[in-house]
Amino acid sequence: MNWIVIIGGFCTPEAAYAAEMSEIKKAGNGVFFIGHNKDVKFELELRNVKEADFVVYSYNDRMLRFAKKHPGMVKRLILVNPSGLIGEDTTTKFLFRFARQMIEEACTIFRTALLNPQILLTVAKVVWSFIGLSSRNLKEVPSIAHSNIVPLLLELKQCKVEVILLHACSDRVFPQERIVKTLGEDPFKLIASWSMFIDKDASHNVSYIKKPGALRQILGW
Repeated sequence: MNWIVIIGGFCTPEAAYAAEMSEIKKAGNGVFFIGHNKDVKFELELRNVKEADFVVYSYNDRMLRFAKKHPGMVKRLILVNPSGLIGEDTTTKFLFRFARQMIEEACTIFRTALLNPQILLTVAKVVWSFIGLSSRNLKEVPSIAHSNIVPLLLELKQCKVEVILLHACSDRVFPQERIVKTLGEDPFKLIASWSMFIDKDASHNVSYIKKPGALRQILGW
């Protein structure tokens, strides 16, 4: 069986990805969720999964280090709206962008929820997970803001790990223009391929809450 592992964004619950995971299952794939701070190797061994495609949302440091250490277990590494590719940043600026994006997304999501109440339930679960953030979780925020994954991407390239970048055109948390600048004139020295969510509402979170099935279509599952 072809396995796909969803690595959630910072403190984001499985409910946020349920619709996308359902679409992946419909195509006959195996799929399961791992929280961003869980032991990936343990979770794979628990399910007797030897190799998988990994879809990593936003915060990605632990998964990149796992791929470097265990490249044979990684078929493809798909980074969705990733941290660590926008150059120099500060925690304050990062939090400001994140808050601004959440406010903008709320308008889009609630407008969509009028036609699909299930989306509203999903958003409520995501919001509740952030309300319950522990002090230990909050200590990770500066590491997200100051993350730089370029050295790890270069090492993964040497390990022949296929890294695919998917990015929403209206992601304000990790803006497209800053990612383009970081990747430079030859992005393929760091990644194997790059696709964009170009829907006008595609942003840091909405790209996967509102439009399930996009990953399956882009990646051919």
